[in-house]
Amino acid sequence: YMGASSGAAFLQEFVEGLPFIHCDIAGTAVKTKSKRGTGVIAKTLIELFNNK
Repeated sequence: YMGASSGAAFLQEFVEGLPFIHCDIAGTAVKTKSKRGTGVIAKTLIELFNNK
């Protein structure tokens, strides 16, 4: 528990004065049976960055 919050707090120490976002995608990033990446968040991130 608190993994995403801990990760964001850790990263915040290195981005002083810069806006940043921490996306915890571990739960959907890997298929359980094949152990391969899903890429499920890729389209969302591309759209986010293209609209920035």
